[in-house]
Amino acid sequence: MAKIKIIPTRSFFDGEQTFATGKKYSVDESAAAVYIREGWAVEAPAKEAESPVADGGEAEDSGNASGEGGEDGSV
Repeated sequence: MAKIKIIPTRSFFDGEQTFATGKKYSVDESAAAVYIREGWAVEAPAKEAESPVADGGEAEDSGNASGEGGEDGSV
């Protein structure tokens, strides 16, 4: 059976393994379907979406658009 990568949205124990919030786990497709259906986990994003270049670009854009300088009283 195929493995699916999931990220738990809450910590839980399935009888065999403890899953911690925010960590990635590779589980059987049938188990992943149950965890996702119950709202305990979400499917992990594809590797392409996790590239360091994309993450760096997003961080810069969100930082520039946040207006943090004005919030610090420098305006």
